[in-house]
Amino acid sequence: MTGPIYAMLIGSICILVHVLLVNQGGKYFFKMPPVMLHAFSAILLTFLLVILSFIACLDVWLAFCFFSFGVSSYLFLFGAIYKSLSLRFLIITKSQGGRASFEELDNVVTKMSFSERAKLLCQMGMVIKEQEQYCISFIGKRFAHKINRLRRIFRITSLGLY
Repeated sequence: MTGPIYAMLIGSICILVHVLLVNQGGKYFFKMPPVMLHAFSAILLTFLLVILSFIACLDVWLAFCFFSFGVSSYLFLFGAIYKSLSLRFLIITKSQGGRASFEELDNVVTKMSFSERAKLLCQMGMVIKEQEQYCISFIGKRFAHKINRLRRIFRITSLGLY
């Protein structure tokens, strides 16, 4: 087997291991958020590729390029599907015989997603719930300022993707 084909094969195997770690590892082995599991798996497998480059005389750059493209593609798809409100709308509509009212979708999908997001922000200390209102905390203000700065640096406006 030639060097480039061997490197692409090893890169493909690492992509497969990454997908398995993210999909099954979170259920059985690692109790961490999916995005953290993606990062952990990618870093672990990158180190494995570097070690293999020394042991098996692997063209590490080609294998790493192939692997990183696969991981990036998978992360993009995973992120788009994992929390997609549009996908939830379609699933609820299909489960109810192909029809659902706006109120049903709003109650089941939108309000549930907002409630989950608000709870997460409270747990992270970004907002504080006082009676029936949410107040942004110092941590939340600092985080929002950093995000806004990054958006200005990269000229990110509302792209309509998420």
